[in-house]
Amino acid sequence: MVLDEEFLHLSKRDLVRLVMEFRETVAKLEAKVDELQKRLLAYENANTPPALSKRKRKPREPTGNPRGAPKGHEGTTRENPVPDKTVEVAALENCPNCHSKLAAPHYIEPRYVEEIPRPQPVTVTLFRVPHQTCACCGLEIVALHPDCPESGRFGYNTQTTVALLKYDGRLPHRKIVESLKRDYELGITPATVLDINNRVKNKVLPQYLRIIARIRKSGFVHIDETMLRVSGAKYWVWVFTTEKDTLIVIRHSRGMNVLTEILGKKYKGIIICDGHKSYSNYTNNIQRCWAHLLREVKHLSENIAQAIPLYKQLQALYNRLVERYRELLTEQQRYHLWRNANKRLQQLLGEYSPIKSLEKMLGKIRNGIKHWFTFILHPEIEPTNNRAERALRETVVQRKIFGCLRNEKGTSVMETLMSLIATWKQRNLNPKTELLHHLRS
Repeated sequence: MVLDEEFLHLSKRDLVRLVMEFRETVAKLEAKVDELQKRLLAYENANTPPALSKRKRKPREPTGNPRGAPKGHEGTTRENPVPDKTVEVAALENCPNCHSKLAAPHYIEPRYVEEIPRPQPVTVTLFRVPHQTCACCGLEIVALHPDCPESGRFGYNTQTTVALLKYDGRLPHRKIVESLKRDYELGITPATVLDINNRVKNKVLPQYLRIIARIRKSGFVHIDETMLRVSGAKYWVWVFTTEKDTLIVIRHSRGMNVLTEILGKKYKGIIICDGHKSYSNYTNNIQRCWAHLLREVKHLSENIAQAIPLYKQLQALYNRLVERYRELLTEQQRYHLWRNANKRLQQLLGEYSPIKSLEKMLGKIRNGIKHWFTFILHPEIEPTNNRAERALRETVVQRKIFGCLRNEKGTSVMETLMSLIATWKQRNLNPKTELLHHLRS
């Protein structure tokens, strides 16, 4: 009542001022709430990894089985390697306990010990490189040696080690410097690490371009992208992966122009991807990721009860199709299966369309209606984009370690070397052996 009496004595001008201040305060609070809700989505959206998610999860039901290997499990043991040398351990002459004389050994126990060689200090080699001038054309000729790099003072083994420590071992530049000093007594600076990796990138760049050429000719490609900061600006790490190749590119864009740059204007294969509009703007040959869809509907069902039966029905539809689409079916049978799947999805959309709380999710499903069942007509592709997400995981882990890149020079080095390392691993090749080979060639 005291407050009401105070308002009675205020002038009209003061009341208008108070109302304006009140509205301004409410607007600021609403903006703050919107900002906090957007930040909270990083921990509560359907694609948040379990380690970061703040959602309450149901505890796993106990299976009743004891921990560890089941009874009767034989297990596995490493086979004994072929020894490089044999050391005969001298038998003791006297008992260390009572000092009595011991008889000859009644049993010789073979023990295999695998040991890495001790790190050796850096070997410094002076190459005396002759320069000659052609008397006919005047061209200066410089002789080459297979162990002498074209530029710089660090050999191929050093370059390979530095590159793999960074982009396979995930070490920051400072840790690479410490590792080389500790193991090889080689003193370099973090700036030198970046310079060495840039030289390696320039040398193996033709192999990177060959990956792009092979992906352009592929029948299908999995694509995904994630954000990366470069000198404070927002960039995107794109991954393009097939059965035998993985390509990583870092661009300032998440748009269709990146797809055109990498795949060309008329890519004839099928793209397996999520629902970002840049893909549908680029081509109609798309397989939308079912893992994304089911994950999002499941997340929705945790907050909206009406979404629970929708999730169960979509999961059942997906399970039935996955069981059948890899069978040896005729073209007519595949078309029949594809048509029935589309018909069933349309039925679900119509059944749940009156529910307002599901309108956004149903719109997302409806927008990709042409792209959910491509895998039925093309059994060589997968219905999910898990392959691209696995290929992108290494980049995400390294992003957590270094935070951001400082310039586009670092992006070029990173995309080239990480693409080659991932591709060599896909092909069951040794990255160290391959990198040494291409540096020497």
